[in-house]
Amino acid sequence: MKIEMGESLIYSYLRHVKYCQLVQTNWKASPSWTISNKDMLIKIMNGVSNFYSEKYGISIFKKSSFDQLLRQAEADVVGICYNPEPFIYSVDVAFHENGLMYGNKSATAANVIKKYVRTIMCLIGYMNFFEGEVIFASPKVNKNVLDELLPLLDDLKKLLKSLEVNFSIKLFTNDSFYKSILSPIMLQSSDVSDTAELFLRSYQMIRLFEKPVKNKEIGAEITASDTSEFMSIEALDELKIGKLVQITIGYMAEHDLLSDDTIAELLSKSYCKETFGINFALLKDVTDCNDIDIIRKDSKGYSRYYGTPVKYHGKSYLLCQEWNDRMHREKYDKWYKPLIGNVN
Repeated sequence: MKIEMGESLIYSYLRHVKYCQLVQTNWKASPSWTISNKDMLIKIMNGVSNFYSEKYGISIFKKSSFDQLLRQAEADVVGICYNPEPFIYSVDVAFHENGLMYGNKSATAANVIKKYVRTIMCLIGYMNFFEGEVIFASPKVNKNVLDELLPLLDDLKKLLKSLEVNFSIKLFTNDSFYKSILSPIMLQSSDVSDTAELFLRSYQMIRLFEKPVKNKEIGAEITASDTSEFMSIEALDELKIGKLVQITIGYMAEHDLLSDDTIAELLSKSYCKETFGINFALLKDVTDCNDIDIIRKDSKGYSRYYGTPVKYHGKSYLLCQEWNDRMHREKYDKWYKPLIGNVN
């Protein structure tokens, strides 16, 4: 089955940024499936159809019947994350080199709204999910199309809320596509070696032939494995906290943003408990250690530190791996963002 490059990107995004254990591209409904929650779906379809017809004179579903609308449904990529509870993502991605366009600008806006609504109906009707995240993503959307689409999208969010539909709908285009989808997966690209992930493998091949350049600030060479060009607060906000800590501490070390006093604080268990809420020092000095696999574990043999050291000013440090988004994210964000500044 053919996979478009945009779909391959989203496949990697859902796996490595949203941590979905199950991801499928080119999802389509089977004619043998039973449609559940039919009364709710008809209410959504009629509510959306009537609203846009009355306010904008737009026929969102045109002449499609209820059964046709669902039986012809498809989504570019669907992913389910099972930790801590099942949560579903559905993404449609469109890459039009000259800018997103399905006919004229009005037809384009209406088509995007239809995609959102039909996807939500499918997730409720075929999968019995009543909450999740539905995304439409396109790297290039011209201003005239956005001006047409955004008011319709704002109305859809309000309409879904009034219909007691709990799905979150998001739009990533242009700069937000780069910062919220492309950049986060690029920041993790060095960790992925799956040959099925065509977008990332293509990117990794290109990076092999990039020449190192000098970092003028600290005189260090940035190699092909460096991904700091994709750093932004928006991109970092998409990452899980464990990966966020690895990337931000590595970035701060590479760009000489950690003072001696800061290093001393991060080596202190009591400081890190008070500042981040974690039970270990964020850093562990392993400069003179011959067996990192032993020193990264606690007295009971549990690994508490990542196995790859960060090198800074001639010393090597392991990073604590005991992080939880719910318990530690807000505190870590408050600490690192002033230090890292306005990257990109």
